[in-house]
Amino acid sequence: QRRVREAVGINAEYGCGCKRSSLYTVYPHGSTDKLPYVTMGSGSLAAMSVFEDGYKVGINEEDAKKLVRDAIRAGIINDLGSGSNVDITVIKKGSVQQFRPYEVICKKSERQGDYT
Repeated sequence: QRRVREAVGINAEYGCGCKRSSLYTVYPHGSTDKLPYVTMGSGSLAAMSVFEDGYKVGINEEDAKKLVRDAIRAGIINDLGSGSNVDITVIKKGSVQQFRPYEVICKKSERQGDYT
């Protein structure tokens, strides 16, 4: 069974003094991109517009998290099939930190009655 997930990424580098990290996307038909920020999935166009507006070279980690949150939020709001949670994973040399959920965009409402 093939499982596809939507993805949004930002390359935020600040004073690491090491070789530059890179983000790559591989599309289902086989083409690839290497960019400072990437989006994939049904909400990717809305997310990309947020990145194009807000990305800055040398962005710090907190601002990068906020930008990713805003990009994912735009994707969720503009595509009803994109879910309701913003999950963020910060990958650094030697560590991976997950924020799950980082933010809940749309909460499920409680049922008003018995529909049986």
